[in-house]
Amino acid sequence: MPLFFLLSGISSFYSLKAQPAGQYLGNRFRRLAVPFVFGTLVVLVPVQVWVERISHGQFQGSFIEFYPRYFDGFYAFGGNFAWMGLHLWYLEILFVLTLLTLPVLLFLKKEGPSRIISGMAGGMEKYKATFLFGVPVWLMEFLVSLQPDGAGRRDFGGWSALTYLVVFVLGFILASDSRFRTAIARTRTASLILAFLTASLIFVFPPDLSSFGPVIKSPASLFLRSFNSWFWLSAILGYGSTYLNFSNRLLTYSRTAVLPFYDSPSDHHCRRRFFYL
Repeated sequence: MPLFFLLSGISSFYSLKAQPAGQYLGNRFRRLAVPFVFGTLVVLVPVQVWVERISHGQFQGSFIEFYPRYFDGFYAFGGNFAWMGLHLWYLEILFVLTLLTLPVLLFLKKEGPSRIISGMAGGMEKYKATFLFGVPVWLMEFLVSLQPDGAGRRDFGGWSALTYLVVFVLGFILASDSRFRTAIARTRTASLILAFLTASLIFVFPPDLSSFGPVIKSPASLFLRSFNSWFWLSAILGYGSTYLNFSNRLLTYSRTAVLPFYDSPSDHHCRRRFFYL
């Protein structure tokens, strides 16, 4: 899931570069909020909850008979209404992050912050210090672990929503200077090796698993998991920018055909530009 949010941050950079903030929010509303609301209220999620209730012997009857009861109470709190959209939760969280981070993203585009980001990019390209991007992920994971039943809940894809926020902003920063991409491409092999190494060490310091995802209390587990995630992200982006910077008729068609309601054509173009530049 961190990869999806990282790519979404990259898309946001190019979207805000090509259009004003109001149009950016409008596009995100149509591509995220509309399918989420439709799926949660009308057809997809209600059917899923109905099937679950039928299979667990908690309801008998057709979907038409169940639908009025779908709005009785909140799912996960004894009711039926799946306010989080069940497997559509990504759309909900991404839209919320879009709203929350817009002021931050617009601030990062200003001259002063842009100079700071440019200096960071130059340093990372020179010293190949792309591992530093794992530090904010680790710090956020440490902070949310202080509230395991609050901000630290990892119900959605095994990570806290606040950690996804950090990864989203990191994606925006990565796209803002081509030297970040150059550094990531140059360190792709080292990132892959470190990804396997930290993944192996996680077996030594494993997180506790619950029905709501990992519960991480050990500082060693927090550190390993955070940097392992970043090493995988860095390796994927590094190898992708090196070996997947091409297009053909099949890819052109696929970019239009896949997830047409979740991503706009401009979003596909934005992510493609990251690998090309």
